[in-house]
Amino acid sequence: MAFNMDFEASQEEIHPRDEIISLLKRIICILTGHPPNSAEHIYFFEQYVVAFNHPSPTVRRTTGGTLPIAAPSIKAKLQGWNNLDQGQRAQVESLFDNTPESDLKLAYDEFIKKLGRAPLRVLEFFRFFKIIEGNDLSNSPRKPIGNLFLENEENKKTLQHQRSKIAEIIEFFHRMLILLNSLIEALGVSRAASMRREGLLQNQRQELLDQLSTVQDEKEKLQEDHNTLQQGHTRCLAELEDERRDKQMYKQKSEEQSSTISALEREISLLKSRISEE
Repeated sequence: MAFNMDFEASQEEIHPRDEIISLLKRIICILTGHPPNSAEHIYFFEQYVVAFNHPSPTVRRTTGGTLPIAAPSIKAKLQGWNNLDQGQRAQVESLFDNTPESDLKLAYDEFIKKLGRAPLRVLEFFRFFKIIEGNDLSNSPRKPIGNLFLENEENKKTLQHQRSKIAEIIEFFHRMLILLNSLIEALGVSRAASMRREGLLQNQRQELLDQLSTVQDEKEKLQEDHNTLQQGHTRCLAELEDERRDKQMYKQKSEEQSSTISALEREISLLKSRISEE
């Protein structure tokens, strides 16, 4: 098996963090036949590889061997040590003495990922390490950078989940706003129709009031005509009654005159009889 992985590249070359994670995923897939279960799976596998007791390099490039030359430590890569004052140097030395090389490597890779270049001076790396570690520049207790990486991944997932929820809420309120606008529009249309209907009903009411007023006037006129006719009828009845009484009186007088005439005629007849007898 040829494990000569083309180590002709310089040992100073730094792979971006995403590339390292991609390589670890590929190795896990090759070994297990399955992708890694989580970011924690990848991290612990990386820690195992880093912590593995690799033998010291014994073959140089000039020998033509296939083993790579060990890369210099993070501490050896950094410049600017002579520019540190006594207090700064003590803090930096404490960091490198008390931090595992794997954590330093993770911070180094994160620096490249964030800034797009490798750190040059020791002080900028020290400050970057403290920033991603979540501590100030004092000697406060530190979390292992690996734990910080896992916390960062979990925070990313939580943040992504929260953003998704916020997006869903925003979408929900957007739909509610559209629905509300539709309801407002529908209510506006309904209100306009109601106003038109109300105007029509007001016109009809006014027309009915006008008709009622006309009917009231006609009723009063008819009532006046009725009263006039009633008064005329009463007068006619009174006049007829007077005529009836007059006729009755005339009839009585006629009957009296007829009786008187009959009596006179009888007397005349008697007189005629007496005259004849004489």
